Formats: sequence, C-alpha cells, structure tokens
Amino acid sequence: MSSFVKLKKENLPEIAGIKTSIRNHQICSSGSDSFDFVIGGGIELNSIIMIGEDKFGRYSDVITKLYLGDGFHHKHQIYFASLDEDPMKIMKDIPMPHENQRQAQAETSSNDLRIAFRYQDCPQIDSVQRGHQIGVTYDLNKKYPKEIIESYENIKFFTFKDLQQQYPRSAFECVIEDLDKIVKENSNNLLRICINSVGSPLWYSDDFSTQLLKFLAHLKSITRYNNVVCYMTMPLHLINQIDETLIYRIRRLIDCNINLESFNNIEKQTNAVFKQYHGLLHIKKLQTIAALQSHKPEAFDLAFKLKSHRFVIEKLHLPPELQENESNEISMSCSSSSGNKSLDF
Repeated sequence: MSSFVKLKKENLPEIAGIKTSIRNHQICSSGSDSFDFVIGGGIELNSIIMIGEDKFGRYSDVITKLYLGDGFHHKHQIYFASLDEDPMKIMKDIPMPHENQRQAQAETSSNDLRIAFRYQDCPQIDSVQRGHQIGVTYDLNKKYPKEIIESYENIKFFTFKDLQQQYPRSAFECVIEDLDKIVKENSNNLLRICINSVGSPLWYSDDFSTQLLKFLAHLKSITRYNNVVCYMTMPLHLINQIDETLIYRIRRLIDCNINLESFNNIEKQTNAVFKQYHGLLHIKKLQTIAALQSHKPEAFDLAFKLKSHRFVIEKLHLPPELQENESNEISMSCSSSSGNKSLDF
C-alpha cells in the first residue's frame, strides 16, 4: 500500500487570513508584504518568530503594529504582553487596510529608483522585496477609531500592573499560565501571540537566563500543537550585556530570527550608501517547520525604510560614486588626479 496520504481539505481549519503554501503548509501575513517575502511568503502557523529590536525600538514597533493590525482585521484571537508600554496605547496606533487594495499593490510594484540619463539604456534592477499578496495592504497613516479598538472582544492584555498583582511570580510564569488557558478555549480561530520587548529591565530577575530559556521551551510546546503563531521582539543590545552566548541558545528554541539595525550613528547617517535607507535588516534564522530546507532569499544584503504610509524592505545596492566639483559639474571618481578627464585603461 502506498504511504502517500491525500491531505483532505476538511482537515485544515478554515480561518480568515490563513493561506496554504506549497513550501510552508499554512501561513499568515505579518501585515507587511516585503517582510513576508523575505521570510518565505508569510509566518508559518505553529512557529515562533523573533525580531531583534533596533536600539530605540522605533522600527520594530512598526512591524509589531502591522502584525497586530492584520490580526485585528481578520478578527483573530490576540494575546498581547507588554511590560514597558501600555498595550492598549499600541493597539490604538495599529494601521487600517488601504482603501483601494489594487492601487496600494500598484504603488508597491512601482520602482522608486531614479536613474540618471546615462544609465537609462541599462536594465533596471527592482530592489523592493515583494511577492504575491497573501493578505491585506495596510496604510500606516490611517488608524482605527478608538471606539472600534475598545469594543474588540478577542483580545487579552498582560501589563506591568497585572504582574504586580501576581507578585512574587515572574512575568514568564504569568504569561505561560494565561496562554495555557487561552489555547484550551480557542479551537476555531487563530491565536496571535505578541510579546513585546522580552528581556527589558522589567522582565529581568536573578535567574533571568534560565527562566527565559524555560519560557521559550514551554512556549514552543504551546505553539506546535495549537492554532497559534507567536511574534516577539527582544532588545538584543541588552541581552548581550547579560550573557553574550545567550542569544545562540535562544535561536535554538525559536523558528525565525530577523534583526533590525537602525542608522542612529553619525557615520552611517552621513554615508552616501545608506542615505536613502533607515536601517539594515539581518537574517539570522528562517523557519523550517513544514519543509526540509528553509527559504532562500534573493539577497541577504537588505535594508529597510519607512515611507509615508508603508514599511519597505529592499536589496542594498551601492550607487555609482560620483563627485560634484565647484562648477556643479558631475565627474566620475575614477578620473585621473592630474585633471585629465579622459580614462586610460
């Protein structure tokens, strides 16, 4: 008898916002088409994805809001744990879907690169990382009304006030207890877990490293056997201060790790190479739950920028090095130092 078993459609839960992928079985969107494309089409169900925060957490917060916004739009069950900021305050800033989805996708597909006249005959390189839309395009400039957010019932928060009420228990123990209760009641919907800034001072304890690893192991067992996807952010610059080897043990317990590096130093802000970007995106680990091999991105040299209404990830291309003299004439930097503009090869 053949060992091949046909996957019946009725065995797959019909949940809004979930798509079937050839490589990754079932996936949901992160809320950003560029980010979905980089990690292999979307976030795999039953997976844990970790974002290494940029130093001030500005851009990681944008991805968090897009992730929450996609769950809110599809009416998923949301569990949001945040000790540093008020989770309700973050929820009030989640973006709304773009009014015209076709127009939004067309804008995303347009090439924003301005090419000099001497390069117009050369083939253009499309830098924007994007694939087929599996979800909805969101507009970062448009927020949901306060009344709609407050009336949403499929959400549970865990805040610093909740932690104080359960003292001396740790935040890790409280979160796991909440999740164990929620997954037993949530069977016909997708549970989106969002844990913000794990490893910040408010999460810290004397045996922080041991508690964190135990927490991730327990969290992994919860996500594997339920309709759950887990997203967390972590300030790696603080984690490295505790233990430089801790991050390598953390990566063994999660499924995907993407780190953000914002250009907050003068050297990179004034560098012409990075002038059009807001930071670099580093791929450390990609999800391989339902595949023998992880997704291979088109490029690993990636940069991101925050536009007026969307978050975009692009390939990092080095521009031609041009120099502008006093007479505003542009000359190639490879010209001879003697002033002769002819090139000798």
